[in-house]
Amino acid sequence: MNYLVNNDEVLRKIIEFLQKQNSSFKDKYEKQTFTLIIDLLSNFIDIYDFDVDISQAKKEKKRMEQQEIQQNFLNEKNTTLMVLTHLSDYHKMNTNNELFLPLVQLGIKMLMGGNRNVQKNFFAYFTNFTSSEVFFLKVLFEFSFDFSIFHLSFLIFI
Repeated sequence: MNYLVNNDEVLRKIIEFLQKQNSSFKDKYEKQTFTLIIDLLSNFIDIYDFDVDISQAKKEKKRMEQQEIQQNFLNEKNTTLMVLTHLSDYHKMNTNNELFLPLVQLGIKMLMGGNRNVQKNFFAYFTNFTSSEVFFLKVLFEFSFDFSIFHLSFLIFI
């Protein structure tokens, strides 16, 4: 039986899979697979231009336009919601969790360049879901921890 593969549908299913993935992985391979897919989505946003015949300004404009198209494509497939849901998961409160940094990096790449559609989704999530407070607690904890280490290292040198 032949099936026509629809890239949009495949990507949407992958993002749905990530969204449904809970904080308890059965083994290290599930966690590695999750991280690998997050990295793949991050790399999907990166645009590499090999066209040497146009000016640098035109290359940058073209790269930014293509980046926005990629971001919007992922945003339409609920990547932003998936990232924010995982970052706001109380069970994954630990910022040392190896999933925290790849998810934050993907969120940053989704927002890179000031994409308005992605910004609207971030704003809507943070204003409508109380679980988003968990994300801000994680960030506060991380800053507090880093600051205390910096403060201690500073006191040692005095």
